[in-house]
Amino acid sequence: MQEGRHYANAPIVDAVIDMRVQFSAEPPSVEALEKFAKNYSDRFQTLTHIQTVRIDVGVGADGEVSETQKPTNVKGVRLEGTERILILKPTGFTYGHRPPYSRWELFKREAQALWNDYCNIFQPESVSRHAVRYINRIVVPEAQVEADKYFSLHPNIPIGIPEAVVGMLMQLRFEFSDAPGVGCIVNLGLTDAAQDEGLAFLLDIDVFGTINVAPRRSDLWERLEFLRGVKNRMFEASITDKARELFK
Repeated sequence: MQEGRHYANAPIVDAVIDMRVQFSAEPPSVEALEKFAKNYSDRFQTLTHIQTVRIDVGVGADGEVSETQKPTNVKGVRLEGTERILILKPTGFTYGHRPPYSRWELFKREAQALWNDYCNIFQPESVSRHAVRYINRIVVPEAQVEADKYFSLHPNIPIGIPEAVVGMLMQLRFEFSDAPGVGCIVNLGLTDAAQDEGLAFLLDIDVFGTINVAPRRSDLWERLEFLRGVKNRMFEASITDKARELFK
């Protein structure tokens, strides 16, 4: 897999390393995850609960429809710092990088240190899924543009539809014959842009692997390196040189 180019103005707005885990005994409680999280209060200033929400819909005697949202079970904790996010659940571990993006080597080293702490405390039996996900916000300084000017991967607008495209969302899912168990989801869409920005595209690349390995296996992070290589390949294949000029 190719290493990928380093761009001075990389369009990355969110990068994620994600591990799904399984336990031989009971998984850690939310209280245990909160206690673990307090060790990093200097790095992550905000802690919130991750909750599921139940939506109750009712119809009154006058026929008016009402909707009530009720938080239910707490599923984990979310820690937020200035440029990093850590999500802890009984089912896994997620480390996120906010902009400005630094380098993969630093991001991976930080995640690996936190992962080692997580494994020391909670002793997961195996990793069942691992993933890297990068969301890129690519701002095109034009009010209207043909997508193929900046993207090699784009929807094909048939002749006979002359109207300007004002919204877009395309999703493709890939599997790789040379990498069993590895998949990739690519989303390309238009998102909100400031008045003076032109058009803003989101190119979201999620590369994941279904595995069953010990959490401390030495090659686990090599596998993540491989997934990142797939991400780099998909990113470079999805854009044109015109887009690359925006990141210089």
